[in-house]
Amino acid sequence: MSGDNASQTSLENGSPRLIERLLAGFEERHQALANRLIQFVAVPLMMWSGLALLKGLPEPGLLAAIPGINWAVVATLFISLAYAVLSWRLGAGIGLACLVLIVIAAFYDSNETLPLWQPAIFFFGLGLVLWLFGRRIEGRPRYLSEMVLDLLMGPAWLIARLLRFLRIDY
Repeated sequence: MSGDNASQTSLENGSPRLIERLLAGFEERHQALANRLIQFVAVPLMMWSGLALLKGLPEPGLLAAIPGINWAVVATLFISLAYAVLSWRLGAGIGLACLVLIVIAAFYDSNETLPLWQPAIFFFGLGLVLWLFGRRIEGRPRYLSEMVLDLLMGPAWLIARLLRFLRIDY
């Protein structure tokens, strides 16, 4: 059975796709409006920080030989492909968002005011504090497995919300 027929069959049977179940679980754990607003700030901060830190890592000869390729771009490719397995539109959206964040990091890095790792660490800490504060707003205990899943699903949730706003099905 092809992928399209499989997804049609699962939708006809009433069972949602895996990405829909994962996003529904994320939304169930993030019901408070204040927490959702915090997620809109904290998730991009942490994403930018991670990509900025990766951009600053030394490149092996193979990566350095290819113009424009660094660890942040390699990570973006893997992240995009991983999300594309669940939904190609989400994978493309996350890839585009990561590329925008990499361009912002490159612009800052070319400014040479501070080494890129310093604001990356600062904004990662800020994003993490906001993210943990948002989790505290929900007022129920969290398990480590939920926290890891939320860190992985946060970017997909943001892109899915943006796609819904733009009336694009994912």
